[in-house]
Amino acid sequence: MGEGSGLHRGAGRPGDVALDGYATRYVDRLTGIDERTREDYHREIRLHLSVLRHTDPAGNQRAATICNLTQDDVTDWVRAEEAGEKDAEDPEKWARRPADPKSIANRHGQDDRGHPQRRPVAVTTGLGPRFPAAGPDIRSTPAH
Repeated sequence: MGEGSGLHRGAGRPGDVALDGYATRYVDRLTGIDERTREDYHREIRLHLSVLRHTDPAGNQRAATICNLTQDDVTDWVRAEEAGEKDAEDPEKWARRPADPKSIANRHGQDDRGHPQRRPVAVTTGLGPRFPAAGPDIRSTPAH
């Protein structure tokens, strides 16, 4: 992935922040939405996007940030959303139910035909195809 695509490799980059923290802050600053929509976006972040993890080439997992998120991480997240997660204490119950394809597409930032949504939940993270994770690539912009 190239610079500015929203999916970056690397760690310890200036301006790097936790993905869920960035997403929450972004939603807090959205204008033109009602409070119910804002609450819905926060719930989606808490229940779904916060489970997104970064896996490095050696297979080590750590929290996803706006700089370390890769396409492989997003693919792993989509597969986890599809599979759901059984309750560790009671395998007859779900900790997180499998998500249907439309819900995954909504969270990922696409409609059911694969087109970008106008204001998807993924606008908060850059998971959608239309929005970079941190807006303009602020890491390469010199300070004025």
